[in-house]
Amino acid sequence: MACTTSQTATTTATAARIGALILAGGQGQRMGGCNKGLQPLLGQPLVQHVAQALRPQVHSIAISANADLPAYQALGLPVWPDAPQWQGLGPLAGIASAAPQLPPDLDALLVVPCDTPLLPPQLAARLAQALFARPGLAAVSAATASGRHPSISLLRPALLLGLPQYLQAQQQGQGDLSLRRWLEPRGWQTVFFDDAQAFANLNDQQALQSLQQQLQSR
Repeated sequence: MACTTSQTATTTATAARIGALILAGGQGQRMGGCNKGLQPLLGQPLVQHVAQALRPQVHSIAISANADLPAYQALGLPVWPDAPQWQGLGPLAGIASAAPQLPPDLDALLVVPCDTPLLPPQLAARLAQALFARPGLAAVSAATASGRHPSISLLRPALLLGLPQYLQAQQQGQGDLSLRRWLEPRGWQTVFFDDAQAFANLNDQQALQSLQQQLQSR
């Protein structure tokens, strides 16, 4: 895999090379079957808002998507679909499929969903500060008063090496393929953020329209 960057105790948050993967490979069932990442907010696709929030924070950005690929590619970012053997297995499939294509010099990978357009400007820095403070720590996730947000996590590249085997085992046993279940036994901590709205998922058209009205009234 291309993501076998060596990790050392001397890696610091300020010097770390962080890549971002925007997860846009879902089926959008609660969005009426629409491709969630391409739904417009203030005239731009949701995924573009997410990319704009991340651009000042990370060294590279890519999108994990499985449909409407030309529309995603038009945004000027790498777009990586799920590998055939993992189609339909959710966010972990997107991460595992992207791992071999990541820049080889990354110190960490930030994964975020495509429907969180209000991500805070200090997201990557705060997660990196927590991750690199402990060399043995494998992952950190954002948390708010509403709980943990495993879909917004900073991962060490070494953690991704075992993901294909994990997916295969879970497939065979019809196990839990959630990000939370994967992270829980693997050295996982959280970083608390006060602004819960910054991490709100726009899961349906009603939530999307409500946010648009809020932003237009500012």
